[in-house]
Amino acid sequence: MQQLNPNLGEYIKQHYQFAFMLILWSISGIWGGPAYLGIIPLSVILLKRKKMYVELICGLFYLMVLSDSWSLAMTWAGNVKNIYMLMLALFVIFDPKEFRYKNTLFYPFIPYMLLATILITQSPDFMATFQKTLSYILLLTIIPAYYNKLLEEQPEKFLKGLIYTATCLLLYGFMLIVISYNTAYLIGRFRGVMGNPNGLGIFCTVLFAFFTITINKYKNLFSRNEIIMIYGAILISVFLSGSRNTVLSILIFFGFSRLFKVSYWLGFTIIITIGVVYQVILANLTDIMTAMGVSEYMRADKFEEGSGRIVAWKFAWDKIQENFLFGKGIGYEGWLFYQNAQYLYTKGHIGNSHNSWLATWLNTGIVGLLLFLFGLIYSFVKASVKSPYALPLMYAVLFSATFEAWLVGSLNPHTPLVLLMWTLMKFDVKEEGIEKKLTFDKYKIPSLAT
Repeated sequence: MQQLNPNLGEYIKQHYQFAFMLILWSISGIWGGPAYLGIIPLSVILLKRKKMYVELICGLFYLMVLSDSWSLAMTWAGNVKNIYMLMLALFVIFDPKEFRYKNTLFYPFIPYMLLATILITQSPDFMATFQKTLSYILLLTIIPAYYNKLLEEQPEKFLKGLIYTATCLLLYGFMLIVISYNTAYLIGRFRGVMGNPNGLGIFCTVLFAFFTITINKYKNLFSRNEIIMIYGAILISVFLSGSRNTVLSILIFFGFSRLFKVSYWLGFTIIITIGVVYQVILANLTDIMTAMGVSEYMRADKFEEGSGRIVAWKFAWDKIQENFLFGKGIGYEGWLFYQNAQYLYTKGHIGNSHNSWLATWLNTGIVGLLLFLFGLIYSFVKASVKSPYALPLMYAVLFSATFEAWLVGSLNPHTPLVLLMWTLMKFDVKEEGIEKKLTFDKYKIPSLAT
């Protein structure tokens, strides 16, 4: 007989078959040649036939995390996650009775999706842009259908399963320090199972927010020791990664969550105040960090050059002038930086634009950027009607996305968690058949939030 509220060890024992399935996926992907292309789709069909929807989403999340790795051994995860996503879409299309809960999350993004679809024809790499556009559309339309179903039918099992999956991946990252130090670290910074330390940092940012929102909505879902363990795994990962962006993003979310619980208007006033004094803080940030004794950890000596980001931002801005109003489709930013990788390397930069807004501008122009921002901000404000965490999360996401281009990605492990938090914050908790409508009138924003 299964326990109603098992801890991590008991949960793994109860779901050992699924855990073994994930291990089998990895073994077949790393050492089985093309066998994984048969094993994983067959596993997905089996999970669907048994109506194991929690495991379906946890499996996708598992693949998305592993696909972020830069290791050639994990190439299989990136290859198969697209097939996995298409299969999830087909299940929704051909079995609508299983997904009867209304999905409105993508409505604010319809104009953006339409523009992105039109711009496919302008891409220098048509097929790649087509696939990325389709992937983003499926992310916004299909994944929330599963979220709605699971939060309506088995929310506690779903949330617990997803958080446990993420926690196990973080814990495995710690194990890699002993098993394979060069895999766990990149140029002296911890990255765990992720591709780079900043990617781990973004993952920890969204996971920290997701876990906080979950345990405040379902207060008895985790024991005190489990909460300490999960927060501990997240914060130790953040510390080891040395990601300044993550530290500040989590502080923004945590700090404004506390302020908004006291008063929405107090939090809003402080946001305005920070905006006013931002330039003063930025101009003296190195001295401030030195005075606080964190200059070495925060790598203050590299702050002014932005760890290579300034080079990327200037290059992106110059290229934006060539397609100011309309870009060349989703994925153009990645193609552009790849084509100019050698030039950028001579300037001290490796990677993409490191800015979600510049990336969106390059891909879809200023028109697309404004449409995307409308959908993004509207979704946060809409969620703020029922959750005091929505606007603090919005500030943290906007800040984090300014220094990494993760919001333009569809099948990374970060963006889908933001969509889940939108869904979760608007969801009414049900206990023993009684619906508890959680509203926060003092946090409402007139007109736009209704």
